[in-house]
Order: sequence, then structure tokens, then C-alpha cells
Amino acid sequence: MRLTLPLVAILAGISCGEQDPTLEIDVFHGDSYWVTWPPDQDSVRVQVVNDLYDPKGLAGLELRIAGDLPTETLTAADFAAPRNPFFIVPDVGTAILTVSLAQDGQVVAGGTEEWSLESEVEWALHVSRAPYCQSNGGFNEDPENPKCLWFWCHRAWRFPIMEEFANYEDEALWVTLFRVHPDECQDVCRGFW
Repeated sequence: MRLTLPLVAILAGISCGEQDPTLEIDVFHGDSYWVTWPPDQDSVRVQVVNDLYDPKGLAGLELRIAGDLPTETLTAADFAAPRNPFFIVPDVGTAILTVSLAQDGQVVAGGTEEWSLESEVEWALHVSRAPYCQSNGGFNEDPENPKCLWFWCHRAWRFPIMEEFANYEDEALWVTLFRVHPDECQDVCRGFW
């Protein structure tokens, strides 16, 4: 009987209703590393720089989330915290993402994209500066129109870095949007972000 009462109390506290849709933003940052690029016989080793404090990395990153949700503007400093920025978003409407990367006082990459919000969906945006989309399974055959290659990928966007500011040829700012709905994913997706 003693074991049953705590279990009943726990089960009573669990809601069977719908969950709020959410948006989490993750910027791949940290130490620089080397990759072979492009993946062919003429490839060379390039240094991928995703450091939040490096002007040739992500120090000039700015993301603005707007549309049918409260406007949030985030800079590289917001991603240095131990937890990723996390928001409750509306069940319906449009989310508008404006991303930019500045270097030496000039915007060197960026653009605006949008997507339709849905009830109960857990959204996640992954951002990186690299020759390929790090969170989307790697090399994309058509980088100008990247396709989703990875589980739960909803969209992938490439924003080329101006040639005179790029650390190597074809460097870009990549943003991948992931979509997880609890009825479509079940327990397989938990902990993915």
C-alpha cells in the first residue's frame, strides 16, 4: 500500500493533455577543428571555426525570431550560457527567422526564412559555420538548395559567407530546422536536442 500511494500521486501529476509547442536554438560552438573539403580527389584540409568569441567564427552571429510569436533577438553571447535558448511558441501561425553574421563591422552572411507553426511540435534550430551542414548528416549534393538528410529535419538553409570574409572556399552559415511531434515520434526522439 505504501508503494501504491506515491505511484498514484505521481500519475495524478502527469497531464494527459496536449503539450505546448516549443522552440530551442542550438549553436554549434567550441574548439576549431579540421575537415577535408570538398569530399573529392581535389580536397584540402580546412579549419572549421565555430568559436563564439572569434571574429572569424561566430562572434558576429545574430538571430531574430519573429512572426506570430513574441520577437526575440539573440546574439553570440546568448549561446555561451550552459542552456540553449528555449521558448514556448503558438500552436498556429508563422515563425520568421532572420539570421546574420557580421565580421569587421559588415554583415557577411544572412537572410530570412519562415515556417508554419503547429500544435504540440518541438522545434529546434541548429546553427553552424562550416563547409557543410553539420546537423543534417553532412555533405549535401546541392548546397544551394539543401535537402534534409537527417532524422526529424524539416528544413535546411545555407547562407554563403562573402568570399573576402570566408576562411575557405564555400564556407557558409547553416541553419537546420528540426520538427518533432509527439504522436509521430514517441519515445524515440526524447533527448535528441
